[in-house]
Amino acid sequence: MKPIKIPIQPSTPLYQPGGNPKQTAICITANPPPIRYFLYPYIAKNNKNIITSSSFCKGLFDDFHPSTHFVPLGFDDYHFSRTDKEYFKDGRITFNLAGKFEKRKNHKKVIEAWVKKFGNNSKYSLQCALHNPFLKEERLRQSYVDAMLGRKFGNVMFLSFMRENKLYNDYLNSGDIVIGMSGGEGWGLPEFQSLCLGKHAVILNCSSHKDWANEKNSVMVKPSGKTEVYDNIFFKKGAKFNQGSIFTFNEDEFIAGCEEAIKRVEKDKLNKEGVKLKEKFTYENTANKILKILENNA
Repeated sequence: MKPIKIPIQPSTPLYQPGGNPKQTAICITANPPPIRYFLYPYIAKNNKNIITSSSFCKGLFDDFHPSTHFVPLGFDDYHFSRTDKEYFKDGRITFNLAGKFEKRKNHKKVIEAWVKKFGNNSKYSLQCALHNPFLKEERLRQSYVDAMLGRKFGNVMFLSFMRENKLYNDYLNSGDIVIGMSGGEGWGLPEFQSLCLGKHAVILNCSSHKDWANEKNSVMVKPSGKTEVYDNIFFKKGAKFNQGSIFTFNEDEFIAGCEEAIKRVEKDKLNKEGVKLKEKFTYENTANKILKILENNA
């Protein structure tokens, strides 16, 4: 499906008290649950309809708005496809970790746990595509150093920003297992796309992950609870917005999930259950559902 151009019109900010109760808000949000007490009432007040890409998020909006709809996202088959290339000749099993580096996504905790178990073990490698344009290069590099416990591991790579989807497609294809342990997502695109390409996965069973990941297509890790999201960068305690908690996990259970995913790769490198997702979730379906909601609520 080729990209379609949609005219963008200036709209009232979602949180502005005046608002426009005739417009429809489409929200792809990864904000933690407690944020609803700060932001959700404003969005609910200022919009006739609310469309969200997470059924978890829909449940939060339901408390404030009678016309909230869950519309799942889809597989981007225009930019991403299986390459079936052999990226490594040494038989290693490669883990991929993606997304903008930040506390909300539990990146530091994942890397720390992974290197404690698999660091410098040549049978496994970890590829991190964690570029965050909102962080200065020096701070980002220091974040990597901290996550690596101040040590060097020959089987852990931090990749630079990939400016073309072709490069990112190669990155997704080069892994065997994708790690999705974020504490709050609006969908989880890198992980979802990877499953559609046939990659195995270790997924934290929370937020929007639950809309597409299950025991058949992923190794699901149960959250151990919640922790405050504050990092003094994107989430500052006491601010008007971005307040609350994210889901977290037990490190031993995460490593057990990695070990189970390794067994699945050794049995069959192709995640057949994951590939099925791209048939169920398409952007054509996404667009049609949104148009139907707009038509029915015109």
